Amino acid sequence: MKYIITVLVLLGMFNLSAQTKSIQYSPPLMSGPAESVGVSQERLDRIDKMCIQAIQEEQVPGIVAIVTRKGKVIMHNAYGKADVPSNRDMKKDDIFRIASQSK
Repeated sequence: MKYIITVLVLLGMFNLSAQTKSIQYSPPLMSGPAESVGVSQERLDRIDKMCIQAIQEEQVPGIVAIVTRKGKVIMHNAYGKADVPSNRDMKKDDIFRIASQSK
């Protein structure tokens, strides 16, 4: 009995020590113009047009696109519908289920 209690205590201590906070500090991303981080606005416009075209051609119902560089968000847009039957527009903070992307 003493052995079982010892094992349970050790497992509990291991579980608590495995949940440590990160020692790295990651500053929040800030918005900024594309040119400030060396990206051409023309290239971002091409991404924007590609997303709009994919929605218009019904390749996908909705898209959320974000482009960051050097800690700055230089593009963050939502396109299309999050839910077609209810006609709900896509929002920038919508959550996507992504599964088996590495297979």
